[in-house]
Amino acid sequence: MTVRAIAGGAIAIAGLAAAIGCAPLNYTHPTEPNLVRCCVPPPAASDSLLVVSYNIRFAREVPGALAILEGTPELAAPDVVLLQEMDAVGTRRIANALGMNVVYYPAVHHPQSHHDSGNAILTRWPVLRHRKLILPHRGRLGHTQRIGVLAVLAVGGREVTVASIHLATPVENSPGQRHDQVDAIVDLVAPADMAVVGGDMNDPWLARRFVQHGFACPTRGHGATNVHGLALDQVLVHRRTGSVAGDSLAERADALAPAGVVPGDGFVSDHWPIWTRIALRVEGEKASP
Repeated sequence: MTVRAIAGGAIAIAGLAAAIGCAPLNYTHPTEPNLVRCCVPPPAASDSLLVVSYNIRFAREVPGALAILEGTPELAAPDVVLLQEMDAVGTRRIANALGMNVVYYPAVHHPQSHHDSGNAILTRWPVLRHRKLILPHRGRLGHTQRIGVLAVLAVGGREVTVASIHLATPVENSPGQRHDQVDAIVDLVAPADMAVVGGDMNDPWLARRFVQHGFACPTRGHGATNVHGLALDQVLVHRRTGSVAGDSLAERADALAPAGVVPGDGFVSDHWPIWTRIALRVEGEKASP
């Protein structure tokens, strides 16, 4: 069990930084600060993973978000929960309530919330390895960095790489720069036997960049995921099958995986939780040696 203290500081977000000239406090160290906790006994063997992704705005309404996570049948007993805009206190509270292991890294310290803001992975499965990926291109107004949080899980005899991501907005970065952020994530996770990537894309079209790299997107086409009526949040899947035919079969199966959005009222967060149930093995995929 490892718990590292989460440092404080000050960050200027885009508009505020432009107005008063403040520079953000970006956490640029590759491994610190972080919050990592294990070891919850793994669940019984399963043939699928229930994956939930939720951007909880500034981690302000954690009790309300937790009530949604615990009280919504589609979200009950998840294997993996991917969180964005979180601080360590809120992450720990949700993990404790759900009985899950934790990997959390903050990206920045936010002047509006006066809290750290970063990504978390909560899971019932053992965490073998974890890391923070600092994404290329800071925001052009606030100079704020974006990150991905990755963990390799031991899931019933196979390794599954999971990433919680929060990409730049179109105001902060150009389309090419945001494509670079996607490509950096793809380069890191695509070699894995099985990879699940989810979070806030901040762009209803950016998931297409992952699809161009051979990812399936089971959450696509299930409606808006935020208060503005946009589908900004997605979960994607990639498998290394070893054959073109197998790739095609796996992508088709993953794209058709059960999935959905749980609409909110805008109070708990400006984003809604999304979910999908991903098969651990699909037709055309070879078993790991």
